[in-house]
Amino acid sequence: MVLPSWVTVARRNDDVIKAGDVIGDFGAKTYDPFARTDSGLLLAEEFSRLDVTRPRKLRDWVLRYGTLDLNNFEGPAAEEWYVATDVEFHEARFGAERDDVRMHLGALVRLSGSRPSLASRVPWQEAWAYPDWMVPERGSWGDRSWEATARLAAFWFNRSVEVALRPSVTLGQAFAFPLSPLIQFRWTSILAPIHLQLYESLRRITEGQSGAALCRECHLPFLQLDGRRTAFCTARERNRHNARNYRLVRTRLAGG
Repeated sequence: MVLPSWVTVARRNDDVIKAGDVIGDFGAKTYDPFARTDSGLLLAEEFSRLDVTRPRKLRDWVLRYGTLDLNNFEGPAAEEWYVATDVEFHEARFGAERDDVRMHLGALVRLSGSRPSLASRVPWQEAWAYPDWMVPERGSWGDRSWEATARLAAFWFNRSVEVALRPSVTLGQAFAFPLSPLIQFRWTSILAPIHLQLYESLRRITEGQSGAALCRECHLPFLQLDGRRTAFCTARERNRHNARNYRLVRTRLAGG
């Protein structure tokens, strides 16, 4: 994942830049977007909890984890054409993209908790389905059932995952033997690894496994992509939960 060399968040409107827009240039520094963030979360979870209303916090977050780069990830029509021309990226949809990830995380939590293979599953409610504006114009998606919601989620993830999995191939030196082309994934948009994480969660759910849940401590959604996290989103939340329960038990014993 390519990180910016500098970032600024606009604080006032002008003819080109609007308040809250994020602009900057890319640098040479990269990092592994599938490693845990500083808070112990996955990148998708970290992005869903981002406060875009605080310019300094937003700037620091983008410098640490990357930007949307929608024009390269979704195509030139992704952003409005008033973008600044003297910078490598100009983002006006951080809040909207964050809200979309929040919506997908919530849907995955409900799909996981109501999956047919779960003996103690929560009965599916039609109100949990995606809103009508998420349904594409072409095709028929049937009712608002669990299966229809899962198919619609797959529809939205498929295109972005296909874009994310386009590799960058480097042939290396022409006369270096043996020849070994280097295939790597070099992303400038945080949406590429984020959508891959969401897609993996959905894949697990359709296989009958748990893919997402609400943290028992902070009550925010998190992804379950392996067996290491089942009830808490981070070790910090687990420790906080256990410490509070320990204090509660001590208080009860002291009172008894």
